[in-house]
Amino acid sequence: MFIEPGAYTIQNVMNGNFALQSGERKIVAHAERDSISGSGHASSGFWKLWSISHLVNDKYTIRNIENDYYAASSNFPAIGENIFTTKELHQWDIKETGVKGRYVICTTASGTEQFWGLADGWLDTPISLQAKPNTTSNQWKLNKAESWTVACALRAERAYLQNEYAKIWHEHTELQNEHTRLRHKHTKLRDKHTKLCNIFELLDGDAVETFRKERALAEDLKAGLNLRRMRRRQNTHGPRLNLKHPPKIRSQSGFVKLKI
Repeated sequence: MFIEPGAYTIQNVMNGNFALQSGERKIVAHAERDSISGSGHASSGFWKLWSISHLVNDKYTIRNIENDYYAASSNFPAIGENIFTTKELHQWDIKETGVKGRYVICTTASGTEQFWGLADGWLDTPISLQAKPNTTSNQWKLNKAESWTVACALRAERAYLQNEYAKIWHEHTELQNEHTRLRHKHTKLRDKHTKLCNIFELLDGDAVETFRKERALAEDLKAGLNLRRMRRRQNTHGPRLNLKHPPKIRSQSGFVKLKI
């Protein structure tokens, strides 16, 4: 039976759980709820909607509407292998069972068909490939979403995104204002730093000049003391100095005439 392209929920016949994509890019079974996508909004219901498209080879693609990922299996699928999602196109075969409205979803990559199934009815149980199509745990209901339902969901999604955009724009504006304030403060601090550097250079130059003067004075005093010691030694052990022409002692600052 031909499946008309459109948006569907895929619901397990035995357990009533819906197929959806988890955050780990696995396809798991879950009960009716708002969302598990982490988007924080509950109005769209896209988490359980799958876009089923018909290919020219009479196969189908199954794409999650909320996350835009395709349901897929490995190139060489094995019994018990979990179904996962990928950005790459992947085809499936969908067949109606002997009971109207019940379908099996099976692989096309190997000679032996393997079917979507649930090992148990627990929430978040991965949907895996099973061997038998005639058990209700491996059969699914494809419930087509009405166009108005999808349109309402899209409007709700748009309203949510507009609200998120407004929040982000407000945060962006606040960050811009904060950036401007910080740049102004940085300019003030830079000017203050320049002034302090100039003051430090002036103080440093004055300190060097003062140090030089004090050192020259110390050298002069040292020269005078040395002259007095020489005089005492001469008075005690040698001839007296000529007081009319006292000797000059060379210091760092120049010649110093010793007063006697």
